[in-house]
Amino acid sequence: MSRDVTLTVENNTGIALIYVKKHDTHGKFTKNPPKRIEATGSWKCSSRSGGAYGPQGYVLYQFEGQDTTVKFEFDHPIAATKSKYGIVLKPSDADFECEEKHSGGHTQKVFYKLYNKSE
Repeated sequence: MSRDVTLTVENNTGIALIYVKKHDTHGKFTKNPPKRIEATGSWKCSSRSGGAYGPQGYVLYQFEGQDTTVKFEFDHPIAATKSKYGIVLKPSDADFECEEKHSGGHTQKVFYKLYNKSE
């Protein structure tokens, strides 16, 4: 049984995001994250599981010219456990805000949104 997750990131910060790494604990990326997300750009990538577990992992980016990183996490298990998604900013007091929304069901679509706190 396959579980699918499509990740979409909308970057409204005015600062490009530079790819650092991806990690897929379970499943695999069917479309890799881009090396760069423009200052006002968005992207999509997908992860799929074909085994006994649902897709789980993260994608890590760094704000261009800064030490701030943002990690987009996903965990869509096959079991009755609830799916979890999140955004982790480091440092946690960075001048950015984050939102995450996701659809329910077997195939999930996750939307991450970043913007400046000052706006």
